[in-house]
Amino acid sequence: MSILQPLPHWLLRFFLACIMVFPYTYEAVIPAGATSSWARTIDVPGLRSLNSRGNAQVTSISCPSTGNCAAGGYFWGSKPNPGAFVVDEVNSVWGRAIEIPGFVDLAPTVNSAAVNSVSCSSPGNCSAGGYYSNGSTRDQAFVVNEVNGTWGNALEVPGSQSLNVSGNAMVNTISCTAPGDCAAGGSFGFDQIFTQGFVVDELDGVWGTAMSLDATSIDTISCATPGNCSAGGSVETGKYNRDHDPQTEIVIADEVNGAWGSAVEPPGSVALNSGGQANVDSISCATPGNCAAVGGYENSQPPNGYHSSNEALVVNEVNGVWTNAKEVPRSGVLNVGGGAGLNAVSCTTPGNCSAGGSYLLRTNHFEAFVVNEVDGQWGTATEVPGVAILNRFGDAEVSAISCGSTGNCSAGGYVNGGDFKASLSGRAPFVVNEVHGRWKVAMIIHGVTAPNSNSEIDTLSCSNSGVCEAGGSYTDRVQSTQAFVTGR
Repeated sequence: MSILQPLPHWLLRFFLACIMVFPYTYEAVIPAGATSSWARTIDVPGLRSLNSRGNAQVTSISCPSTGNCAAGGYFWGSKPNPGAFVVDEVNSVWGRAIEIPGFVDLAPTVNSAAVNSVSCSSPGNCSAGGYYSNGSTRDQAFVVNEVNGTWGNALEVPGSQSLNVSGNAMVNTISCTAPGDCAAGGSFGFDQIFTQGFVVDELDGVWGTAMSLDATSIDTISCATPGNCSAGGSVETGKYNRDHDPQTEIVIADEVNGAWGSAVEPPGSVALNSGGQANVDSISCATPGNCAAVGGYENSQPPNGYHSSNEALVVNEVNGVWTNAKEVPRSGVLNVGGGAGLNAVSCTTPGNCSAGGSYLLRTNHFEAFVVNEVDGQWGTATEVPGVAILNRFGDAEVSAISCGSTGNCSAGGYVNGGDFKASLSGRAPFVVNEVHGRWKVAMIIHGVTAPNSNSEIDTLSCSNSGVCEAGGSYTDRVQSTQAFVTGR
């Protein structure tokens, strides 16, 4: 009989709690089954000099190959409002962040800007999009291209200003499949109250004219090949739910061979969304016409006894046809507090995807979960292994997910583990890896956790080789918010 026996479960929980008392002293604890290959985090190089007001974040990252990525986000510098930045990783070395050039050519006074989305088709060939303010509190949508490693000037989305009557436009999402071939989506203000969604294509390095869709906003887009994309968002119905909020339904639009169709509600989504609050948060297309979209909806007659319940939603497109929207299997069993949703999905081949989000317990604690689709069948929702131990104050979610190959993915987000010695709450970033179809144990990313602070992973990208990079923000010792990147 071996004298080496597994630690009792209670002892393992106590050991993990003790380690988290001193987040600055110890390296990250790697529970059994976790992978220890995530490196120590670093500040985005050069960003602190731009971020003089102490409020920065990496909002999006894209890695077309191992060690070659681009990231973007915002910082608060000498101006009273945020500025937009991009930064490149070349051969596994992060360069210095730069403020996106060219805004001064778009408007005499630009007092704010931010990158919402970045996508790269090959190393050094990327596009980013977001918004800028022209100095009169009118937000306009912009895109910017990187060609052969050099970022160009920001460009106002062609045609968006004429649509943007009330001055409330932005690019929310972008997807590139080849250098100079991308699609982007977002929203614009067509009156003083309502917004409307749009899409716009880049072909051979030239951005076309924005096209409005019957949607309140386009929030996510994925292209499998140039001119073959799917976009998701929501639309207000003009009705109000029992809480007097505008009712929304999910909508999805397909582009086939360069032609965008209408934004439509997928089958079964309206019946599912009896409470009138639905959204698509993420979409991923493995091949043209084979995609998955995830988000959430409201059930007005839930089995948990509440007057309404937010549930996690998934809907698949198979060979160009969207199937019935449905609740994520078993997510309702986990979601006894009525607050579930999926935030991110990544598909590698048709019918093989992974997604992540959060659900709510009756104790008002949010926990993180993942769910896999294998050969066209969605499995059951599963709490991220190890998160319950880390999430002492009950505020956790998966905010980003990326799969390098089928069954090999990484996900990231945050837990609220706090400082166990001082009993202070504070978010800490976590990652969890899926290896050969099995999710390992979540681990805290070390180097960016502090008592009563907020640190989180907001974006994550894995290359085909399985090497991943992530980015987000953290609160430092002087309570300034800084942007970080980390990888494995």
